[in-house]
Amino acid sequence: MARGEILTVFSYDIGANRKRRKAAAILEEAASRVQKSVFETRMSRNRAEAVAQRVAALLDPGDSLRVYRSSPELMRAASVL
Repeated sequence: MARGEILTVFSYDIGANRKRRKAAAILEEAASRVQKSVFETRMSRNRAEAVAQRVAALLDPGDSLRVYRSSPELMRAASVL
């Protein structure tokens, strides 16, 4: 992992199909899809903010984008089952 990068998880709930597809395309450029609307990657905080802003611009009232960041210490304790 490059210096300054942290595990970042993006999760969205977007009602409109067209906007949902656009959000997925943006996230697929920057991260790996791990579930239908969940993406994870290792990136800098600034890059994560830029990606989040691009997706957030698509959101309508009632839609949501969640961004979770994990410290290196928590990443070592995480597991995938």
